[in-house]
Amino acid sequence: MYATGRGVAKDEAQAAEWFRKAAEKGDRFAEYSLGHAYEQGKGVPKDLAEGLKWYRMAAKHNEERAIKRLRELGEPVPAPDESEPETGTGGLTADDLGKLD
Repeated sequence: MYATGRGVAKDEAQAAEWFRKAAEKGDRFAEYSLGHAYEQGKGVPKDLAEGLKWYRMAAKHNEERAIKRLRELGEPVPAPDESEPETGTGGLTADDLGKLD
């Protein structure tokens, strides 16, 4: 919602905060989105190193967009982490996830 302004005023900083909450719980979509936010400087200070960190985490969870972006940037793609199950929601509720859109 905050990233696109759907149903609320667009607020990239608020979107980044919600992406972080979900990413810290292992949500691959949020990990990718936070990486993109850092790479582009949307809602957070522009920081490619921090963006790459989150892209790598997402790639370990088989997030295809993160894998593609790492390749585009000429970065190595980490092997998927087989010891952790893939997570879809990172334990967030449906209400929380609606705030990420």
